[in-house]
Parts: sequence; structure tokens; C-alpha cells
Amino acid sequence: MSYVTDKLSIPASLRGAMYGLACVYWSQDPSLKDLPAPRQAKLFEHTHAALNRDLDFPKLSTLQACRLVLHEQPDGSLTTESPRICVYACQATACASSLGLVQDPTLWTLPTWETWLLMEMLLGYRAKISSKNTTENSMAIAHLDFWRLSNWQKF
Repeated sequence: MSYVTDKLSIPASLRGAMYGLACVYWSQDPSLKDLPAPRQAKLFEHTHAALNRDLDFPKLSTLQACRLVLHEQPDGSLTTESPRICVYACQATACASSLGLVQDPTLWTLPTWETWLLMEMLLGYRAKISSKNTTENSMAIAHLDFWRLSNWQKF
């Protein structure tokens, strides 16, 4: 099924994050030059509202939206080094934790592709936390021992 015919099956938070990030490319498409560009800040405002609703019962799409929101271009401060980004990173980490991404998925009965995806996300979050601790000399959002990685070499 194509996106055009089934776009409402994608959760609003994930759709909003994708649209919000795509706004910066509006001027690159000649077919859109006569149309007014959407306001990225307004799209992300709606995205955050939808994401806050989704965080009560997160799904994998909620985590995807959390990760995309981390790449939002700040509207006023023009810096990505704001406390707001730390809050979004904490949201993503909490979402990953509630989805069980802090556990080793190789012990579960899952299709190989899903186990691989979960391991990649687990490794990505572990690397992000480790990098943040090293470069910013800050306290860990979750201790690295919390992210169990016993069988990741198989992938």
C-alpha cells in the first residue's frame, strides 16, 4: 500500500516529525515554489503534542518520532545545545526502556530482522549515552551496565 493512500495509518507524532524535518527542503523542489512553505516550528508544536499523547503507551513508532524530534532545528536559540534537547533525549531513552530495548533481544523468540533492528537501536542508544558522557562530562541518563549486550557480536 502506498503512503498517499494510507498515510493516516502512520501515527501523528511520527508523521509530524517527518514533515517537520522535511520542511527545510521545501525550497529545493521546483514544483513547490509557488506554494507557501509550512512553518517548521508550528509542525513541531503539533508533533510534540501528539508525542506527549503517545508516550503514555509507547510503540516502536513513538521511539522513531522521539529520535527524529532530536534533529529539530531550534526556532529562536539557533543552538542544539539547549536543555530542551536533553529533555527530548530523556524522552527517547525512557521510551526505549519501556519498550524493552534495554534487554538483550536475542533471548526472545523474534524474527531475525526484528532482533537485528532492536540490537542496532540498543547499540545506538548505548553509543549515544557513552558519547554524551565523554564529550560533555555529564551524568549518564542510564548507566551503561543497564544496557545488556551479551550476544551482539552475532549480528
